[in-house]
Amino acid sequence: MELNWHLSSIGARSWRNVLMMLVMDRLMILGQIFGFRDVFSLFLYADAVV
Repeated sequence: MELNWHLSSIGARSWRNVLMMLVMDRLMILGQIFGFRDVFSLFLYADAVV
């Protein structure tokens, strides 16, 4: 799978950036369904926890 090759070819820091990019992509989809403000506040909460 292309994603696995891409993840194995980059460092841990870049891997986290890719992971966050995927999460943001999901949040954008959820934001369109539930409303951007709620999802954005949820993202800020999750970012604070991490």
